[in-house]
Amino acid sequence: MDGEIWVLVPLATFAMFCFVAWVIYRTKVENRATDVMAGLHNRMIDKFGSSEEFVKFLQTEDGKRYLTSFTERPEANPAQKVVTTAKTGVILTMLSLGFVAAGFFTGYEPRDNPAIILGFIGLFLGGGFLISAVAGHVLSKALDIYETKGARD
Repeated sequence: MDGEIWVLVPLATFAMFCFVAWVIYRTKVENRATDVMAGLHNRMIDKFGSSEEFVKFLQTEDGKRYLTSFTERPEANPAQKVVTTAKTGVILTMLSLGFVAAGFFTGYEPRDNPAIILGFIGLFLGGGFLISAVAGHVLSKALDIYETKGARD
């Protein structure tokens, strides 16, 4: 396998670039959401004529919810979590099947082929995501989370 280790270098480089691109994308999305929320909060504060009005508002139930909106992140929909996990599992499984198929066509011995090894590792990871999605769905139904969160409309 020492002679075939060169195959891992481009794969690792590609994975690194994908990860960096994903981090940059997520950072931009979160910054944009933060900017939008800050703008909304500023406009709401500007609507109050005096600080006394704003203090009275903060003492109401709506005001308390407004204050907690600064620190709380919105809770994700349970159904959306299951779907996201299932999509990740399917994509990882299909990518891994491609690695395994490519590994069989390279002509190397299957036990010494890095593509096959990576493919099987990915297959188990993808299978784990799919099992997690099924378990999350079953538990959400059993605990009646879908009904209480309004996911089944």
